[in-house]
Amino acid sequence: MSLSQDILDAITAFRKENEDLVQANIRKIYRYKYGEETLSVGENTVSFPVEDDTAYPEPESYSLILYATDADGVDITASIIVTENTTSGFKVDSPRIGTLIWESSLKIPDFNFHT
Repeated sequence: MSLSQDILDAITAFRKENEDLVQANIRKIYRYKYGEETLSVGENTVSFPVEDDTAYPEPESYSLILYATDADGVDITASIIVTENTTSGFKVDSPRIGTLIWESSLKIPDFNFHT
């Protein structure tokens, strides 16, 4: 017995909505943020988007994932040094002009029974 196309479409829509809901909740409890910044030589300041409900409580409470390329597209990630973390952003030193792609999230999820 095979299912009709209408039922298969309804199942597909239901699965997609549930996947979106799970992804949104994961982003919420880890306070996931991301962005892309243009780097100059020397110190660069990256500020997090300002949202009251997703601010990080302490500078040590989040982790960073960084990927950087110079103006020629050469990977310079290993040369990027994080010099300061704050609750509203971080600072990095760059040896060359380029682009920084970053992601941040809480190390320990902000989970409660109302999440």
